[in-house]
Amino acid sequence: MRILILGGDGYVGWPMACFLTEKGHDVGIVDCFLRRELVKQVNVESIIPVYDIYQKQSIFKKKYKKALWFKFCNIEREYNKLVDALNEFSPEIIIHLAEIPSAVYSIKNAYTSSFVAKNNIIGTLNLLNAMKRVCGKVHLITLGNVIDDSVDNFGYLTKIYTQRSIELACKMWKFRATTLKTGSIYGTILTDKQLKTRLDVDEFFGTVINRFCAQAVAKLAITPFGKGDRKIAVISLKNVIQAISVIIQNTEKKGVGYCEFNYVDEICDLLTLADRCCAVSKELGIDVKVRCVENPRIENELNWDGFVLNELEKFNYKSSGNMVDELRILIAELLANNKKIQQFSRRLVPEVHWDRRRERVRFL
Repeated sequence: MRILILGGDGYVGWPMACFLTEKGHDVGIVDCFLRRELVKQVNVESIIPVYDIYQKQSIFKKKYKKALWFKFCNIEREYNKLVDALNEFSPEIIIHLAEIPSAVYSIKNAYTSSFVAKNNIIGTLNLLNAMKRVCGKVHLITLGNVIDDSVDNFGYLTKIYTQRSIELACKMWKFRATTLKTGSIYGTILTDKQLKTRLDVDEFFGTVINRFCAQAVAKLAITPFGKGDRKIAVISLKNVIQAISVIIQNTEKKGVGYCEFNYVDEICDLLTLADRCCAVSKELGIDVKVRCVENPRIENELNWDGFVLNELEKFNYKSSGNMVDELRILIAELLANNKKIQQFSRRLVPEVHWDRRRERVRFL
């Protein structure tokens, strides 16, 4: 199938492009490298070196014997260019990953709050209108939050808005869309050096487990917030990619409408996650401790009663691997890039508070 990935240069988008190409699909990506720019803006870098798109295209073609179609486009600002991209590539499936996922960045200041809202909401509305104009029969796949009432920051709020916008478009314009509702993504993918995806571990763009593991490698304390008793949904990067592939394979080719599927590896409290990262780090020769810190966030309590972890079981799909194995791979990759972690170690300890104070969190 012809699959277009918006945000195809990102943490999930790039390995998704490689995986789907390996499965025999024709893949194209649209990106404006916004994630790279935002990371520079907060004075950090991806811990894993990221090659530029043209270098990656060259290595990609050598490995997969197939060219990777690419178009530079900011879907929030360049609607006509997005329309051109859809016309040129003629996708059967669009995977929309071109939203800013950072809760912390959306809270940072007045500019970042409005910037995240504009990028996520207008970008998605532009996509829907471009689909209406060019390719109304395409299947749209997106990632969403597992619990809609967990909104406690501006970034998550925009995600709810865009999901409901997609649902409305399905009703008005007879679109077909699927949202994979998932949790905090962690880990990395083993592949050729030049084809590795980015890995952010800072407080703005690093997810909780990735940051915990980077703290361990930096020989800092692993720092769950508060008492560490807040439970969150987590999923490995590998399983997110496989889950999207399952949706592509098993969703009917005909028909219209909007549907959602929950899919996470497990629900776990922060202290348990920190302890697991600590145990695997010690196994790999890193002496590290877990120390709880004040919670810089104002967060809602999550109610997981009756929550179904895997709604893809209807397609006979179950997750592969386990967290300990994924943590071993992740920490080994971080150790191989330890110099970069040391360079940005200060960014591993949160400073942004939900009340907009900027000070390092204190140990409890």
